[in-house]
Amino acid sequence: MIVNKKLNELILMLFPIMAFVVTAILYAKIPDMIPSGYNLEGLATGLSEKSFIVFLIPIVSLFIYFYFMIIPKIDIERVSYKKSSITYNRLRYLMAIGITIINVVYLINLFNIDNPIVFVALKATFAVILFLIGDRLPKIKRNFFIGVVNAWTVSDNIVWMRTHRFTGFLACTISLILFILAFINTIWSTALYCSLIFVLVVVPHIYALEHYHKVAQKIMED
Repeated sequence: MIVNKKLNELILMLFPIMAFVVTAILYAKIPDMIPSGYNLEGLATGLSEKSFIVFLIPIVSLFIYFYFMIIPKIDIERVSYKKSSITYNRLRYLMAIGITIINVVYLINLFNIDNPIVFVALKATFAVILFLIGDRLPKIKRNFFIGVVNAWTVSDNIVWMRTHRFTGFLACTISLILFILAFINTIWSTALYCSLIFVLVVVPHIYALEHYHKVAQKIMED
């Protein structure tokens, strides 16, 4: 069991290491001028000199690895991670694989600045990852770090479960729309793409608040 756990951590650690290694190998070949910004069609709006900013995604990957490794040890609801260990581990792999793919797409983009196909691939990849995460959300047990975490969900297990069931369905539904929009590379489609992500971030918290009040009212009536 201990051996499997160590092997699992080693495999997960390899993802940020590979991201750093690949980026470092390609760094000398990356054009001296790289995009400094993008418009809603995924085209570069300006160029700047190459810098170590190209290592930003590998750095984020490394941060996420340590974040997911540490939180089960510091969360006061640490028993929840044991109850949903399979789901939690799958989420870690989804995040690791997802960020690795995004890093590869970003590096490809640096060599194909004016090719919108790369931007399409990035949006499509994000939609697929979001769908897989949405599928896992309802299985996450109550904790203080992963999922829709707010004062209402962490204070009541029923609110937590129903909020995550709702959010999982919402995430899967929106991700399917995002996947379709990824291949319609226009300003309006990208604007709608970003708007739907905003909806996914905000609506679950509103749902949790409303459901919390319903549960609280029911308790008072009983």
